[in-house]
Amino acid sequence: MVATMTKFDTVTASLRTDTGQVRDHNEDYVGSWEPATPAEGEFGWLYIVADGVGGAEAGDIASQHATERTIEY
Repeated sequence: MVATMTKFDTVTASLRTDTGQVRDHNEDYVGSWEPATPAEGEFGWLYIVADGVGGAEAGDIASQHATERTIEY
């Protein structure tokens, strides 16, 4: 019996947003999907930064919603 081994690469990532110089709060949202198994790794890694469109009503909720729905899809 011959055992084969699949190399499962690792990625080091840091997710961050910045409030900026105009607004007093951050409406951006960051999210990620990373594979838990080598088989899932064939699809790659997903990192998202959604701009909250500062000044728009509920921009922070919209950016979070867009990020989470994209990851679920």
